[in-house]
Amino acid sequence: MTTDQKVVGSTPAERARQSVLTLSEADHLMKYEQSISRIGDRPGSGLQQWLARRTVSRFLADVKTATVLEIGTGVGRIADEISRRGFTYVGVEPTGSLRIATQQRLAQINSENLVIDSSLPKLDGLEDNFFSHALAVHVLEHADSADTAFEWLNGMARKVRVGGRILIVCPNFLDLRGHFFDTDWTHQWVSTTSRIAVLGEELGLKVVEEFDLRCTFKNIFARFALSLLSALFPTQLMNSLFQRAFNLRNFGSGIQTALFWRMSWVEFERI
Repeated sequence: MTTDQKVVGSTPAERARQSVLTLSEADHLMKYEQSISRIGDRPGSGLQQWLARRTVSRFLADVKTATVLEIGTGVGRIADEISRRGFTYVGVEPTGSLRIATQQRLAQINSENLVIDSSLPKLDGLEDNFFSHALAVHVLEHADSADTAFEWLNGMARKVRVGGRILIVCPNFLDLRGHFFDTDWTHQWVSTTSRIAVLGEELGLKVVEEFDLRCTFKNIFARFALSLLSALFPTQLMNSLFQRAFNLRNFGSGIQTALFWRMSWVEFERI
């Protein structure tokens, strides 16, 4: 066999590498969809809905009218809360089962708001400079690099009009440490409050609010109490006793993520 005739992947090592590349490029989204679609109404869903309600109430406090863009709708908790408040809403969700779940949720409350199949950073099908508000909750940490996170936030900002608000909420790596990767196998970009803020400033966005939340609470006394509870909570023991019992997370890590560990909240204004 000549060099020109050599078949790619002809050695065991090459075939193994080729199978890994094929998995990461072609099957990653499908496997994530299969994983996330198992959540449904597992224990913890009620708490997650309450957290979504708190997030929307804080972000859209005192807002009378709004056109809201959400990146990554998940199963539609935030879409539900925004639509119930009478705001115009468009959700973007590239994962099929999640997009359908969000559409069904909106149909149950007779909402005509839309959920579309698109993705960052281009967000094809959406007009630039159109939305008054945009948010991405637990999205940016799934970027595969800082450059990708930068492109995602830039793509999102382009859809917001001048003077509009952009909210990013991510788990704070400084609290989660190793659990940052353990709680979700698709977490890649290490998110902290400061890193998110600097990312937006590099894009010319103005930081309006930048702080850490615990269980959506900003109050310093509530956060201090929750930090004490976090330190006392037997995370590793609960993880070993109840594996993947809380929205596909080990129970200890799931409770810590939902209630105790810090979440980064950074709100920008497009100027």
